[in-house]
Amino acid sequence: MPGGNMAATGLAAWCLRHARGVVAGWLAVLAIVLIAGLALGGERNRASFRLPGTDSQATDDLVQRVFPDQKGDTEAIVVSTPSGTLLAGQPLQSAETLFEKLRGIPGVGSVSDPLSSKPTANGALSLNHRTAIAVLRFKQDSLDVADSSVRALVADVKASHSSTFTAAAMGWAVEDAEVNPPKMTEIVGFLAAIIVLVLALGSAVSGGIALANAFIALGVSTGLLQLASHVFAIPYFGPQIALTVGLGIGIDYGLLTVARYRGAREHSARGSVAAATALNRTSRTVAFAGGTVIIAILGLLITPVS
Repeated sequence: MPGGNMAATGLAAWCLRHARGVVAGWLAVLAIVLIAGLALGGERNRASFRLPGTDSQATDDLVQRVFPDQKGDTEAIVVSTPSGTLLAGQPLQSAETLFEKLRGIPGVGSVSDPLSSKPTANGALSLNHRTAIAVLRFKQDSLDVADSSVRALVADVKASHSSTFTAAAMGWAVEDAEVNPPKMTEIVGFLAAIIVLVLALGSAVSGGIALANAFIALGVSTGLLQLASHVFAIPYFGPQIALTVGLGIGIDYGLLTVARYRGAREHSARGSVAAATALNRTSRTVAFAGGTVIIAILGLLITPVS
């Protein structure tokens, strides 16, 4: 493909001649898409996950058809007191007040009361009467619940805390609404990627370039995904898959580019010539490999998943 080679070579040469402008341009694009995504409120049109033709989906559809009041997703509200009991005094009053506030939130269908008569029969109250679990049920799937309702739920739970009473909420809606810090496994994975790149390339600078390339590409794609979610319905697990695949592929392609550059330098090529050679060769490889990944993922469109 002579024409493709000339185009790739010309693009690589142009990028090298305007290196600072190209880097500044990508950073500007990154900032614009991320700011636009945050300004519009992040992901909005999130699709629920269905498996038509399976027994589990048929059971779920049957439950929603026969018991419509049970079709909404649930959140667990855990209440506890450090001493005494939840069945009397200030802890009981705090719990009942919290449950009443939660029932008044738009979109909430019901909130069970684990502190009613004989609560231990259903396992909602611990044997020492210091911890209980109430079940909050939304009127619809948690993905369809208004963000304002979820924020109100979280705020009411946090506001109920006192020296004699604590509460916490857990479930899909709450986890999706709260911003959680990176997990230890993600931190360890990131550190492992840095170590592997430094050992493979023998240079912290080279490893940093590969990581920077990956994170810029990942940041731009994440921002575009957030913007696209305002137009298209995206499954709730879509961003996580994009993050995992994008990070791995981005580092891999960055590593490939750096390795090609160093290989050209070893053949006595000047810096600019080596960079042009690396970009020329990796551009075709990345286009082919990336296109293959895209085609493979698009194959999900013909599977019976909605």
